[in-house]
Amino acid sequence: MYLLGDYIDRGPDSKGVIDMRVKNENYNFIDLDNGVYMDSREGFGNLVALELNSMELAIQHNVE
Repeated sequence: MYLLGDYIDRGPDSKGVIDMRVKNENYNFIDLDNGVYMDSREGFGNLVALELNSMELAIQHNVE
């Protein structure tokens, strides 16, 4: 667990949680950690990038 200001990082977020945070303008911090190493868990195991101008997510499943 990491404390970043008033944000506590408890580990990777699912694709659904990341997508919800990107679409909600009230979030000041978007954690893009999707647990790329967790490929056997539904909604996890992806490398995630966010294009800041369009707020579009780019998601690549771990192929290794």
